[in-house]
Amino acid sequence: MSDWTSDGAFLIYAWGGDVFALPVTGPDRKPIPIAATPATEFGGAVSPNRRWIAYVSNETKRQEVYVQPFMPGSAGAPAGKWLVSNNGTSGFVRWRADSSELVFLNGDGALASVKVTSAPVFKASAPQVIFQMPRPFLVQAGTPGALADASRDLTRFIVAMPSESSRRQELSVVLNWLTETRP
Repeated sequence: MSDWTSDGAFLIYAWGGDVFALPVTGPDRKPIPIAATPATEFGGAVSPNRRWIAYVSNETKRQEVYVQPFMPGSAGAPAGKWLVSNNGTSGFVRWRADSSELVFLNGDGALASVKVTSAPVFKASAPQVIFQMPRPFLVQAGTPGALADASRDLTRFIVAMPSESSRRQELSVVLNWLTETRP
């Protein structure tokens, strides 16, 4: 599982290299393909206003973040798809609660942000680096983006860091570590 829609109507998940939406209400609870191409897609995240879905795809032979309309069950392919990353990604795709910003880990291991507008059409700014993720986080096995999360306003982040003092898994919570706030 990678996400729930803000109204709880759909569970978003990847299976077999594609992204699906599973309706959890109503009589027809069959998976609906959302991003299904010959490439591998995963890490789907639906915008809180339910207009867009962002996901990771390797269709350019490296992982990048794409956004397309979120229209489960509509006939035909979605109208438009936009590449929002420009240097690869390690995942961790998250929307701000007002659907105006999207963050992700870029190809250099930094948390990057794109500002989003959707009227009259989808438009994303160039990615801006917020901060570099710590190296111990980035070298963990698997997709590092699956080992982190963010608050809905994207001002707080929780990151699973390996313990340097022991091999035993630990959880440390650091509070009030930001010295300045972002707009």
